[in-house]
Amino acid sequence: MKNLSKILTWGSMVYGAIAFILWILMVRADEGGEGTYIDMMMYMTYIVFAAAVVITLVLSIMNVFTNNGKMKYMLKYIIGFAVVFVLSYVLANSDMTQVGEINITESASKWVGTGLYAFYFLIAGALLTIVYSGVKGIFSK
Repeated sequence: MKNLSKILTWGSMVYGAIAFILWILMVRADEGGEGTYIDMMMYMTYIVFAAAVVITLVLSIMNVFTNNGKMKYMLKYIIGFAVVFVLSYVLANSDMTQVGEINITESASKWVGTGLYAFYFLIAGALLTIVYSGVKGIFSK
């Protein structure tokens, strides 16, 4: 784990130096010539984002599979999200509508409604959790 920390530290320093050099080249570029440097910086951003997502997912999955308590905890929340999305799908309406010149299909309308209902349920759950923890904190003192 210590070697991984050193590798990531040196890798981020090299990556930062490359980004700084590209930024300097972009600032000093002639009118209209900065596009290639912006493209390179965007590709670097995509690479860092993809690496961060992959590393986060791999380490999280490794952590869950090495600890059974965490696996049960994770499964409880996955089942909770599944229940929310199934309930949202059941409640969603599939009426076809027209927005301007665009016709919305029944399937698209159903999925948009599902997403909205899921958002509402999750926001309500978050707010209830915040209120519960605040009330519990008041009465526990």
